[in-house]
Amino acid sequence: MESICKTAEELKALAANMASHAKAGDVFAITGNLGAGKTTFAQGFINSLLEKEENITSPTFNIIQLYHSKKDGQGSSTPIYHCDLYRIKNINEAINLGIEDTFHGAITLIEWPEVAASILPRNTISIEIHTFAGDHRKVVVRSGV
Repeated sequence: MESICKTAEELKALAANMASHAKAGDVFAITGNLGAGKTTFAQGFINSLLEKEENITSPTFNIIQLYHSKKDGQGSSTPIYHCDLYRIKNINEAINLGIEDTFHGAITLIEWPEVAASILPRNTISIEIHTFAGDHRKVVVRSGV
């Protein structure tokens, strides 16, 4: 699937639409150059699942940020992990952080996932964000990569 987003709001709306279909166990690997809109995508995605909108920032320094989705009809919420592996140098660092633990029973969004590619689940959904014509974004979604 490919989509063109002309504004940050359109990118967030696309992310929110994708989030409406997400379930525990889903992993989203978000790639793109610096400033492409990875965090903007994560903001739209995560905020659409929360009870109350939060200031979602890239967890560049704490690496993994945990949120909890709205409660379902049975009073349960799904953990949502937002990871940023920009500062991670190798797969061993990612493993030592416990990144694999976020793949089970939660929804996981990973910015800069390349360093952890070998441990991502087979059903990981790839979100590639490409910039063009100033602020326009082309978002390419691939499942199972």
